[in-house]
Formats: sequence, structure tokens, C-alpha cells
Amino acid sequence: HQVLKGENYDEESKIIQINFTYGLMKSKKDKYYEEEAFRIYKIQDDKCKSYVENFTIYEYNMDYLMKIWYSKEEKEIDKYKYIIMMDLDKENLSELSRRDRMVDKYMEEVVKVNEDPDFHQYMSWEEDQRKIQNSIRKQFREEGLAEGRAQGIKEGIKEGIKEGIKEGIKEGKTEGIKETAKKMREENIDITIISKVTGFSQDEIEKL
Repeated sequence: HQVLKGENYDEESKIIQINFTYGLMKSKKDKYYEEEAFRIYKIQDDKCKSYVENFTIYEYNMDYLMKIWYSKEEKEIDKYKYIIMMDLDKENLSELSRRDRMVDKYMEEVVKVNEDPDFHQYMSWEEDQRKIQNSIRKQFREEGLAEGRAQGIKEGIKEGIKEGIKEGIKEGKTEGIKETAKKMREENIDITIISKVTGFSQDEIEKL
């Protein structure tokens, strides 16, 4: 579907590995291998929880699928034709493409992919380790950024509470002084004296 090049491994894109496997019907006693075309595998931990969420393996039983092809059962062939075609020679591919022109298109794409050096280029153990380390760093950097944002929000809330308390105390003190100034006015104390005691101007005291 796509070829990605980068400095670290991608954990978001869905990765599907397709295995075209032969000899299963002979080597396995499990009856499944004689009756089913494929199995699906996920990487799990010892508690059967998915360990790699975006990676799935499809294992196709090619002996079984070729048995379908040679049986000439039309419905079954149509069901698996895009997998069966991977094991056909040119003569049989021509026969299949007469029934489905998309087979030609798929085979053209397979040739293109196999000629693309980015698709099949060998990657060294050192390069693999470098990408693994880059992926780990990226993961911790993203986790650290998320944690930093969360911590920043917490600190912001704390600062907001502190500022709110300070403002509340300040407003409370101001209201208390206003009440004192009012009572002094009610006792007919001189405005000049009230102004000196409260710190309010004479105009502010007259408006109380």
C-alpha cells in the first residue's frame, strides 16, 4: 500500500504481514489446515492482551488455495483469486485475467514494487537499532511533553488559586476599611481624620 522512509518506526499506520505458506497440510495435525484457507495472528502478551496494536499477520494456506484452483470451483476461486494468482504461472494467470482484468493490473503493480529499491533494500542490524532508539526517544519525548503540559496546567491552577487568595484578601481588607470609614462618618468624626486613618481621599469618604 505504501513505502515509508523515516528516522524512527511508525506506530500509527496499520501494518499487515501476509505469509504465503506451503506444506501446512502435511506438517500439521490440526484439522484446520485441511479445511481453511488462512489464519489471522496478532502479537499478544502472556495475558492475551494485544502487544502491538497496529500489526496483523495473515497466513495463507497455499496448498489449500491451489487445491481450490485445480478443482475449478468458480465461487471459491473468485473468493480467493487475488491470493491464488500469486502462485500461478503465466498460462494460468492469463486464464484468470480473462475472468478478471484487475489481475493484470495487480501483476503490473507487483512488478513495479519489486523493481523499487526502497521496497526491498536490505537494512543492517545497526540501522535497525538506530531506528529503534529513535522510536524510543520519540515516545519518551511525546510522553514528557504530555506530562509537562499536565504539570503546567497544575502549576497554572495553583498560581491562579494563589493570586485569587491574594486578590480576595486585598478586596476583603478594602471592604473592611470602607466599613470602618462608614462607622466613623456615622460618629461624626472629622473627614480629615478619617482620611488619615483609612488612606481614602476625602472625596471617596464622602461617597460612602
